[in-house]
Amino acid sequence: MIILAYHTKTNYASFVVWPLHRGCHPHNIERDSHHFYEQYSEDDNFDGVTFEELPELEKLFELNIYLYRLTELHDEGDDTTSSAAQLIQRSHRSYGNSMYLNLYGSHFSYINNLAMYSKSYCCSKCDKMSKTAKSLNQHDKSCEATVRHVFPGGAYKVPRTIVDLLADEGIEIPEDLKYLSYRATFDFECYFKRETEQSRNTAKLTWEAQHIPLSVSVRSNVPGYDQPKCFVSSGSTSEMIQEFVEYLVEVSQESYGLLLDQVSDVFRQIDERVNEVGGNEEVMAVAVGEDNEQNTEEQMIEEMVGCLMGLNSEVSEDACGVDEDDANKDKVDEERLR
Repeated sequence: MIILAYHTKTNYASFVVWPLHRGCHPHNIERDSHHFYEQYSEDDNFDGVTFEELPELEKLFELNIYLYRLTELHDEGDDTTSSAAQLIQRSHRSYGNSMYLNLYGSHFSYINNLAMYSKSYCCSKCDKMSKTAKSLNQHDKSCEATVRHVFPGGAYKVPRTIVDLLADEGIEIPEDLKYLSYRATFDFECYFKRETEQSRNTAKLTWEAQHIPLSVSVRSNVPGYDQPKCFVSSGSTSEMIQEFVEYLVEVSQESYGLLLDQVSDVFRQIDERVNEVGGNEEVMAVAVGEDNEQNTEEQMIEEMVGCLMGLNSEVSEDACGVDEDDANKDKVDEERLR
């Protein structure tokens, strides 16, 4: 027997299950659910209980909560469909009283008789079938199978690096150049500004203070920028961060110029590879097609330059404080190397 945890006359729908489980009379369900809810919160705006809050309710009412859901299983051999119960969340407490809930969509419902709930039970991790909820619960404690998650678009794939793209074109980067030798590290110091605006507080969240940046220190191993530098706020956090970012851009520009000399041979090979492809009419016919997956010269150069810069090359040069003449000079140097 399943009694839906919903009542049209109360805002405390999720708490209907507590009085039902305690044996309260259905005629008094609204009064009793309100009583149990007041033990949990005094907030009138209640949106329901989430998975994360179930352990909190277990502790409050001193009972173990087990969460199940009904799922359909398809037997391809017999071409038949059957239903089974899956254990979604198992209680890790050991109170003397236990309650069982069913999950349907985004709603909980109360399972009054677990023996009548389902004739078969299925492990949500390894799909092992059990005849009773007790057997499934014992199996779940020792099941070592990993939880399977299905994501839109398939499994995550690690993005390919510029080294991979160049290797596809027969351009190998020396091992000592695959990992950039220049870097910058920084550390923020902050202070707490006490929160005075009470309107941001909710029933479950109280704002105590804001984390305000006070200073930031930077140091890199780039020649000319290898000494510690500290930026201290004079009252405007945004101005301090702006100066800090502008300094990082200066460091990035300097390291870019140094690294450009080291990888000049890579740009030369890219240029040679493009010339080879340009002389082959069949390859060029594919290169201009709609289904082209070949790495273009522009793509490889853009990836390579972005790798050397270290910072987002799409950031506005004016906003970052980069001199336009210096930026153009770098482009001329790059063309000269090619």
